[in-house]
Amino acid sequence: MPLDPDTIIGDVNGRLGRNSFLVTDEVFTDFQFQVEVRMVERGNSGIQFRSDYREKDGVVFGYQAEIDEKSRAWSGGIFEEGRRGWLDNLKDNPAGRQAFRLDEWNHYFIQAKGNDMRVWVNGVSTAHLVDDEPLLEGFLGLQVHGGNSGRFHWRNPRLRRL
Repeated sequence: MPLDPDTIIGDVNGRLGRNSFLVTDEVFTDFQFQVEVRMVERGNSGIQFRSDYREKDGVVFGYQAEIDEKSRAWSGGIFEEGRRGWLDNLKDNPAGRQAFRLDEWNHYFIQAKGNDMRVWVNGVSTAHLVDDEPLLEGFLGLQVHGGNSGRFHWRNPRLRRL
């Protein structure tokens, strides 16, 4: 399958260790962001939003809409990278757990408005978080976990400020 020249490719390439991130220079508060993602080689990834990094060690922290190939099927859940961990997994959302399709393009729609964050995968609501300790601004980013494998393609990113 030929790639569109505007496709962004994230590849673990056998790098063990830290996650890698392609992030915006700009900071966003309330927004709607959508992008299509395809998992080409099994691995773990995510879409960072309202994220930042600590100067002293370069560790990224913030919200992440999960892209997950594991059998638990939590793609579209909200994980807080570098801080509290899982904030809204898909354990009790059977419809959401079936939304992500391996080996196909998947449409992610993320909305952040105040302390209310929502994620849809392929039109199915996968996560809804009203956070008592919200991060109210930060960059957007595409993340690839460190590890033995993982290759991801992203295309058609669109952002709308609210």
